[in-house]
Amino acid sequence: MEREKCTDENVTLLIGFQLSSKWNNLLTRGPPAKSPDAVHFRQFWGDICELRKFPDNAICEAVVWGSSNVTVLICQHIIQRHLKLEANNVEERTLEMEEILPNAMDRYSTIGRAYDKLSQTLRLVQGLPLLITNIHPVSSYLRRTAPYPPLSTNAVIERYSAVVKDSVAFPLSHISPPYLPTIEGFYFPLPNSVLI
Repeated sequence: MEREKCTDENVTLLIGFQLSSKWNNLLTRGPPAKSPDAVHFRQFWGDICELRKFPDNAICEAVVWGSSNVTVLICQHIIQRHLKLEANNVEERTLEMEEILPNAMDRYSTIGRAYDKLSQTLRLVQGLPLLITNIHPVSSYLRRTAPYPPLSTNAVIERYSAVVKDSVAFPLSHISPPYLPTIEGFYFPLPNSVLI
């Protein structure tokens, strides 16, 4: 079967690959220098391959990348060396969570400040039938254990945001027996009293 030549000069190749856990190493360690695999490694990488001594005293083939953008350099080298194409048009489209999501610590701080403000406001409310003694953080967002805390939202714009739960503790006394009418008596005046 004969290969057909492409007459269109504007050909776009979309190549996807899955990265290993050490994808961003500036040094790619190859096989030991005198092994049969070293010949294949040197043929694949060409003149950018060199012998290098490692801390474990092994002398191995290696490729040293001069930039932190290792994936683009690898793609450019493979395209130039093995596909005989110009590599200056390589474009990287990666999905890195750190760049997409805002800093989690900033969001935890925002949630913590909102929780503190709510706690202070609830403690200052006058005219409640019961005394608030403690407000405990129940949500994993307030304990800073959720991997992705919810994004802050503008109160004017309707948008879904995960709920941050907390717990209000009532004192145990003869004033607050543990039955439903007491709790209802507390929750009904609360929305009218709290303005944040």
